[in-house]
Amino acid sequence: MEAPFALVLLIVGGCFAFLLAFGIGANDVANSIGTSVGSGAISLKKALVIAAVFEMLGATTMGSLVSATIKSAIISPEHPLFDANPALFALGMFSAVASSSLWLLFASFLGLPVSTTHTIIGGILAFASLEAGWQAINLAKVINIVLSWVVSPALGGLLAFLLYGSIHLFILKAVDPYGRAMALLPLYYAGSVAVLVGIVAQAVATLVSKSPWALAIAFGGTALIALATGLVTKWALVPWLRRRDLLYCDITLPYSHHRADFETDEEDLPTDSDPLMRRAAHKSSSGGHTDFDTVSLSESEGRVALESDSGSDSQDAIPVDLLHTKHVQTKFKYLMILSAVFIAYVHGANDIANAVAPYGVLLEYYRHGDVRAGGQIPVYVILGGGVGIVVGLAVLGKRVMQTVGEKIVKLSFSRGFAAQLGTAMTVAVGTALKLPISTSSVLVGAVTGVGLIKGADGTPIQWKILIKICLAWVGTLLVGYAITAGIYFLLKLILHITLLPPLLNSTTTNDTLQLVL
Repeated sequence: MEAPFALVLLIVGGCFAFLLAFGIGANDVANSIGTSVGSGAISLKKALVIAAVFEMLGATTMGSLVSATIKSAIISPEHPLFDANPALFALGMFSAVASSSLWLLFASFLGLPVSTTHTIIGGILAFASLEAGWQAINLAKVINIVLSWVVSPALGGLLAFLLYGSIHLFILKAVDPYGRAMALLPLYYAGSVAVLVGIVAQAVATLVSKSPWALAIAFGGTALIALATGLVTKWALVPWLRRRDLLYCDITLPYSHHRADFETDEEDLPTDSDPLMRRAAHKSSSGGHTDFDTVSLSESEGRVALESDSGSDSQDAIPVDLLHTKHVQTKFKYLMILSAVFIAYVHGANDIANAVAPYGVLLEYYRHGDVRAGGQIPVYVILGGGVGIVVGLAVLGKRVMQTVGEKIVKLSFSRGFAAQLGTAMTVAVGTALKLPISTSSVLVGAVTGVGLIKGADGTPIQWKILIKICLAWVGTLLVGYAITAGIYFLLKLILHITLLPPLLNSTTTNDTLQLVL
């Protein structure tokens, strides 16, 4: 009787685990990269590729850290009740993953950026507290997790605020924002890589070896990678951006200042009848050139005159605001894409455990008849979760992306980069500490952090939407608790009456039956 029951839990639980991964993709991953898509840094198709590759990479390299916490650190499978009745523990995890998947799909359809972590933790607490009492729960670990839910959004917001504040102060408010941006780009690239790679390398080194040499190698490698990133940015990326900008300014800059985004689509290029194109053709045919490295600012007129090599002012002028905002903002586009890669990696390392860890319990119960084996989650289970994440992002992710990337506060490239990097740093720290951090709540905190700094490249924070999201977080924990409790006791009642009286024998079940009868 036990083997068929375990097989049913494994198969049906696998379906719910895939649905939960689908919900993670539709909701949590959409939160993670919603800022990149919402700002126009990358398209949805490119976001799918980034998510598919780096969510998988993060899950396979660091996913076991948080998975171990969800599987056995919150509730011990060796508690006397669960030790004597491992089916109860397996059924509880099944109920938690089922309730979480249903709630996440519902929230994703409504476009609410709720937290998968809050849902699954609420579900686990539900069946354990109602079945075995609060003494079965590791309250110290739960308190640490709950505190991390409060601290992590604040930390993400603080980091994003400081990062964007440095960009706003040292670049956007500079007399020559373009030149300052080019000078500081290597520092931002190197610093971003150093922080994220350093945190990840430290966690992986600790996981692989306890030797202090492993940490030394990890930090030494991080320093070399950061140095190489800064040098490549200075010697290759910055010169390439300058060369591209010279050509781009000559052709398209005066024609782009009425557009919301600064792109280089071919249909936006001027035709041969445009005055600027005729001037460029004349310069080319006469052997002359326009030196766009020398730009005279006329703040009183609010325009920028381009000076040619002959010293005469061109009749074509570029709005000063464009050089200060739109044009300079494009220099952060690739940094924003890089931070999207980071956030996909750390999200995969942390949040994929919400789907695969409960299923790992069901798999152990099916294989061994108990839940104390404590083995590693197979790679094919993690890959299956990764597929569910990508599918969910493709099908329903756009709804949540619009909420995070556009509705809370309109994000420029520099704001989006700061918000994403602040989020990635916070989640990476949480993963290294084996804490199930809510990526969605951290990102919303980070987006709010950059929104606190007013500037021409952003819009005011939509506080009503932000309050709605915060209420959804609290509601998610309670909903996860309530739905899991309902599913758990309903399944226990059905199984106790029809199939498995010896297998699901417990005081709570008998009390429930007495109340029903």
